[in-house]
Amino acid sequence: MKKITKTSFKLHSCLGLFFGVLYLFFGISGALLVFKKEIEYFNNPPMHCCVKGSKTISLNQMYHKVSERYPQARQIMLQTFPRNSCDTYEFMIFNYQDNVRFCRIWE
Repeated sequence: MKKITKTSFKLHSCLGLFFGVLYLFFGISGALLVFKKEIEYFNNPPMHCCVKGSKTISLNQMYHKVSERYPQARQIMLQTFPRNSCDTYEFMIFNYQDNVRFCRIWE
């Protein structure tokens, strides 16, 4: 009887440790996914910064420029708006093969 109890406690401890580490991994990776945009912005500031020009265009004109640049695109979707005047717009471009490309356009 004591041997079964000891074995079951050891099994319970090992399983608890394994699943605890697994849940910790899920929690940390989920938190990173929530802050994906902020982490990307922090790690790649030059990619999100541009020199503001003298001419501004509307979002509709920008969308048409992207569609002219990628005529084979099945779908073009605006993903993010700029945070400030020097930030960029980000479009997602879906091809026929379901490959996704990102296109960054600044004002």
